[in-house]
Amino acid sequence: MSPETEFPRVLVLHNRYRFRGGEDSVVDEETALLRAHGHAVTLHLTDNEFALSRGRWATLRALAAGAWSPPSYEAARALCRETRPTVAHVHNFWFRLSPSVLAACRDEGVPVALSLHNFRLVCAGALLLRDGRPCEDCVGRAPWRGVWHRCYQNSFLASAAVARMMARGRGPRGTWATAVDRYLVPSEWARQVFLRAGFDPERIGVLPGFAPAPAAAAGPASPRAPGEGLRVVYLGRLSAEKGLICLLDAWEQARLAPGATLTLAGDGPLASLLARRAAAGPRRVVLTGQLARERALGLLHGADALVLPSECYETFGLVIIEAFAHGVPVIATRLGGVPALLEEGEAGLLFPAGDRAALAHCLETVQNDADLRRRLAGRGLVAWRERFAATRHYESLIDGYRAARRAFDLARATAP
Repeated sequence: MSPETEFPRVLVLHNRYRFRGGEDSVVDEETALLRAHGHAVTLHLTDNEFALSRGRWATLRALAAGAWSPPSYEAARALCRETRPTVAHVHNFWFRLSPSVLAACRDEGVPVALSLHNFRLVCAGALLLRDGRPCEDCVGRAPWRGVWHRCYQNSFLASAAVARMMARGRGPRGTWATAVDRYLVPSEWARQVFLRAGFDPERIGVLPGFAPAPAAAAGPASPRAPGEGLRVVYLGRLSAEKGLICLLDAWEQARLAPGATLTLAGDGPLASLLARRAAAGPRRVVLTGQLARERALGLLHGADALVLPSECYETFGLVIIEAFAHGVPVIATRLGGVPALLEEGEAGLLFPAGDRAALAHCLETVQNDADLRRRLAGRGLVAWRERFAATRHYESLIDGYRAARRAFDLARATAP
């Protein structure tokens, strides 16, 4: 039986982020991939802007409802009755959708797959980050440490709302055990974190990200004349945990040829600060703001390197394989799932998170060693073709849906 016959109708639910990030891109690309293979996809998107725009107390009430939203539950059940999906694939549910949509799909007899793009189920802040450093204090423990440390939005009450959602989902009769048939995580490293948190290893599978073929032919970075300015690109949210202050410091410290250009594409809470730093800095920094996906990826054409200086754990690093697909070398932190993705330096340069001198050295190395740039770019292209192309991802995604259906059928067969 072909995959489109096995799963002719797919329901995708996702709560979009205020500042667009990698998860939003995954939802868009996966939906397009499924449709291209003949699946009928119903895409249900929500966001939190309405609640956030009504003031602090309205936001806190909405956050409190994020543990379980009756309106979202009813809406998801209605969608299931209307579209009769053969599988439901949930991405981010925080906070307007809430975990209630998982139970709603299950109650309508639909197998449920949940993608875990971050650590929201085990960490109030979702990033395993506290005070600018990786933190796993709540992994495998009750979530209330995150309340004490105000790990979500630096707010005691908001953190308590997240912890309440996390606590409600735990236990043998909680939402995580009874309403999700298959968890999909982007890397084996992330899977190990959830196993340490107590999740059932039989229900967690690895689904790496993918990058579609570039619109234009990609290849290793072109040779550069001696002294030509380095062209470096960052694509993503402009937020503190992404290590952008470290990047600007390293950019100013590195010994780079005149004309070097750093382009920051994206939006986020650090946008104004970064703009001020860029205007006052000694070397060219361009902030593009939020760009359409095609325009953002277009910045990779002709780039000498993509930099990902994250100071938080990256469960995967989608932008890295997008650079691979475009034949662009990568400079990234040795943290989380990134080293395995870069095969510990074989397909990119790694540096310790927050180490400005080490990042500056990586920038200088990429500038001065054309042979290294070509080798890194070539290895990245091979990795993309063999491991992260759309065809491979589609096969893994369907395998995940099959696992969800098997678990659903087993649970139904053994129910009292």
